[in-house]
Amino acid sequence: MYVDIHNSGDSMVVGEGEARASSTASSRHKFRLQGTVRIHTLDDLLPIGTPAAPGIVPLMKMDVQGYECRALQGMQRLLSSRSVSAIVTEVSLPHLKRAQCSKAGLLGSLHDSGYRVDHPDGGRGAWSWDVLAVLQTGR
Repeated sequence: MYVDIHNSGDSMVVGEGEARASSTASSRHKFRLQGTVRIHTLDDLLPIGTPAAPGIVPLMKMDVQGYECRALQGMQRLLSSRSVSAIVTEVSLPHLKRAQCSKAGLLGSLHDSGYRVDHPDGGRGAWSWDVLAVLQTGR
């Protein structure tokens, strides 16, 4: 995990073989290695049918610095249970690319999981924007 030395709330995980954190940051950011983290999927942490599993989640906010595709892969059981009504996530094309994903991959994963995405383009040319994905009814 890398942390911006001027803003400890701005951090990102960089996996083996991926570009460095600074590869997608503006020149005002200075990242330093904070440490190593162990990552678990939501499906492993919240198995369906256990007391820890959520009932209905009205809104899930994801802020995973480009790892949206991997996060969605790690919650397929949760999403297929139709427990999450809506997902909002910040999208940054450079971060997605660093994490070996794309806008098409992210939108495709949301669609395949039963979500409709309104305004998937945000501000054209913007560094990042928020995407709202709403669970489609009748699927």
